[in-house]
Amino acid sequence: PVERRLSVDAGLLKLPYSLMKLASSARLEFADTGPTSDLTRDLGYAGRDLGVRVKLAPLPKVKRLTLILGAYRGHAYNEHDSPVGALAGRVELHPVKGLDLGASVVHHAFQHSYKRPFSTSDKQVLPEPPDPLFPREQAWARGTAWGADATYNYQKRLLLRAEGLWGDRVDVDERFGARAFFGAYALVALRLPVGSVVLQPAARAEWLDADLDHDNGTRRVLGLALQVIFSSHVRFLLDATHTNVDEQSPLLDQPRPLATYPYFELDHLTATGQLQVEI
Repeated sequence: PVERRLSVDAGLLKLPYSLMKLASSARLEFADTGPTSDLTRDLGYAGRDLGVRVKLAPLPKVKRLTLILGAYRGHAYNEHDSPVGALAGRVELHPVKGLDLGASVVHHAFQHSYKRPFSTSDKQVLPEPPDPLFPREQAWARGTAWGADATYNYQKRLLLRAEGLWGDRVDVDERFGARAFFGAYALVALRLPVGSVVLQPAARAEWLDADLDHDNGTRRVLGLALQVIFSSHVRFLLDATHTNVDEQSPLLDQPRPLATYPYFELDHLTATGQLQVEI
């Protein structure tokens, strides 16, 4: 049937970038998606956006190869409103049972400067606005992000996942001299039936350099998690993650209003307990 090989969707869709954002949050092994995936979302490369997407399965075996092409709003909103502000594509290959390979690209085609952004407040005032008459001006640069990922799932008991993401920093107001980023992580998880429940321990190691042009900006993340899966709809998650940060690395999510000099991130340990109910 045609719908198995070709589909067209329009509306609020997921950008085909970053496995952590493409997967359902209720199915993730950890309580958070990690700093690399969060940064790509904040830059507009991942997450949900308005757009049109075409999915194509050209091979005789439908699941063997999937091509995804889409046009999205990107940063073209408010006075720069446009149906096309970003272009994205993804290739997914399933060469053997249990192994999934993927490659993605997202391109923000235009640079935008919003003199009077609609969704702003006094907390959005810039410390040194380019034009004093527009203290809440927001700016986005052109840029491209690439990604490659691999997932191996052995009989739904052993999961191995690795991903690398790199691209341009398009957040002009908050990049503090950074021009490019690179991040990678590796994750392993086991599913162990114990009586009427399933235990799923997991470990993740992540490395993110949010500023490839300077010596600061690197984050090294180690995390351990344990899920107790009661059913397909109810699970309990315990998560402990330690992040080691280079000195004088600006916070990726700066407090508002923005200061002339950035706030720096410190090493930190976070622990999370989470009851998940999927409806």
